[in-house]
Parts: sequence; C-alpha cells; structure tokens
Amino acid sequence: MKKLLDFVAHALFILFTIAVHLVMVTIFDYPISAINILFIILILHLLLYESLRVVWMSIAVFYILELFVSSPFGVLLFSGTYAIYLAYVLHLNVFPNRNLVASTLLLFITLICFRFLYVLFSIFAFLFQEGSPAMGHLVGYAAWELLLTGLVFLVIYPVVLHILQKRFFIQ
Repeated sequence: MKKLLDFVAHALFILFTIAVHLVMVTIFDYPISAINILFIILILHLLLYESLRVVWMSIAVFYILELFVSSPFGVLLFSGTYAIYLAYVLHLNVFPNRNLVASTLLLFITLICFRFLYVLFSIFAFLFQEGSPAMGHLVGYAAWELLLTGLVFLVIYPVVLHILQKRFFIQ
C-alpha cells in the first residue's frame, strides 16, 4: 500500500509540475513566461531528496510535455533528461552541499546544458526533415530564461528550505 501511495504522490507531483509550467507559459507575457518552472521544481526536488528518482520523474515530465511543443519529438525529452541527469551527477560529485550559491550554480549549469543540448538535438532532428529549426530568438530567450529562472530560484529556495527544515527537520 505504501508503494502505491508513493507512486500516486509522484504521479500527482509530475502532473502538478507540468500544470504549473503550462500556466506560466500560457498566461504570462514574454519575459515572465521565460521562467522555467520545470527546472526549478526538479532541481528543488533533487536538492531536497538527493535521489535518482528525479531523473525518472524528468523523463515522465518531458515525455508528457512533448505533447505541447512544436519541436520534433524527442528533442525536449532527451535534452531535458540529459540536463537533469547531469545535475544529479554534479550534485553528487561537485556540489554536494545545499548552500544557496552552489544550488544556484547547479541550476545555471543545468539550464545552459539544457539549451545547448536542445539546439544540438534540434539541428540533428532537422537534418532528416525539410525546413530549418526555428532558432531566431533563441539566444535572447535563453538569456531571459537563465536570468529570471535564477532570480526566482534565489527567492524560492531559501523559503522552501526554511519551511521544510522547520516542519520536517530536514538538515
């Protein structure tokens, strides 16, 4: 029964993450819609629970999110999953503590890796199709995404950590 409840809780977490991201992207205008809520929530989950489960959750999140994007199938899935796996490896080996600077740097490296892999996989996918990848405003969008996502993470992370330390005694 505990495993079933754990599975249901993680499924609801995945759906909540996708819903919050889709609301942010569709309701708000351009600079604010560049905030990548997916990576904030997944990195927070990685930092708080330090489990490989975040990589499996990212596969589910990006697979479902593939239904809502116009890029070729698999580009978002592979680039997002590889970026979260890199964050997991970096968190275990390079940034093992949970201080604010190391956590924000981990988020920045993850987002840069995600955008680099997204461009690389998009170019690779369009080698086999007619047309060309839409990358006209990608540098500006990535800069806004990095800046605003980092600022939101800098505000949210200490608050979440304080609440969880106080309530659940997480060290």
